[in-house]
Amino acid sequence: MNIAELRNHLKIMNEDEVFYKKCYLKNLGLTKHDYIDKLDLENIVGINKILKSESSEKVFFLPDEFTDESQFKPDIYSNIILSKHNRYTPRFRHKHTFFELIYVLSGHCQQEINDIVINLNKGDLCCVPPNMYHCLSVFNNSVIITILIKKQYFNEILFNFSSDDNVLSRFFMNSLYNKNFNHYLTFHTKNDTYIETLILGLFLEYMEQERFSAQILNNQLAVLFANLLRKYESTAEYPIFSKNNEKLSFEIITYIQNNYSDVSIRDVAEHMNYTVPYLSKLIKKTTGYTFSEILKRTRLQKAEVFLTNTIYTISEISETLGYMNTETFIRAFTSYYHISPKAYRLKHIS
Repeated sequence: MNIAELRNHLKIMNEDEVFYKKCYLKNLGLTKHDYIDKLDLENIVGINKILKSESSEKVFFLPDEFTDESQFKPDIYSNIILSKHNRYTPRFRHKHTFFELIYVLSGHCQQEINDIVINLNKGDLCCVPPNMYHCLSVFNNSVIITILIKKQYFNEILFNFSSDDNVLSRFFMNSLYNKNFNHYLTFHTKNDTYIETLILGLFLEYMEQERFSAQILNNQLAVLFANLLRKYESTAEYPIFSKNNEKLSFEIITYIQNNYSDVSIRDVAEHMNYTVPYLSKLIKKTTGYTFSEILKRTRLQKAEVFLTNTIYTISEISETLGYMNTETFIRAFTSYYHISPKAYRLKHIS
């Protein structure tokens, strides 16, 4: 299959879409200007359930949260999932533990994020961070592509690629390290055929699942982000409630990221030209975390990368991260991830 064939394939309604459209137009008697709500469909199939096809045997429960474990394969290379969002699917409010990109290949759709309604048109690409409640409405013949991305992808690749202060690095870093962060990011690419081809190329690579596909997908996604920044950073929609706070928290987190093995709050205070007490209060105010909590999160997420991408021993990883002894690292990791470093490594490389 080539790009043109894939584009045509995505326009065809699948079995689920045909069923949902019947519910939308016939069972509920809605007009083309209305949308089907989760509660409406519950009247047909029961509370918290949804029909996957016309067979009543395919009723399943709608989760409130989607996790990495429920969506991704348990291996170190499964960082990205691409799919077409089924048209006429009942809109339901949910969140997830990973990032989601929504790309409008054709037509338009409506996205609701934390009660903010966003209208997306052809060429728009909207980034939704983890733990953000949202729902997507596609009740027409528009084609919407979704890209699910593990947080680990950004720990391994994107931080190195986007270490400078740009809208994408601020968005992703604040998503991971700022408890007060509740924003989304939208790039308006309109009729940019190159960006469209990049995304369809990602989709093809994901569908074919040939040798080294996962590694190729990781790098293709980095190329996509680089081009979005190069061409559309100045017009990106990033509803920051306090630009100064966002930039400040980014600078603080970046400094910790770059010096995680031996950084102290005094080091950060000297770097920022603040007193330690003032910086301590400022970090808590702008990020919702204490300095110690940010440092711990940074070290443990770096630990994930070392455990799955190197042959370092647990002791060597502990020392590299700046822990006083291996036992302290093991306790911290196990408490945070509910699994020991050794078990985590075995789970993700088997």
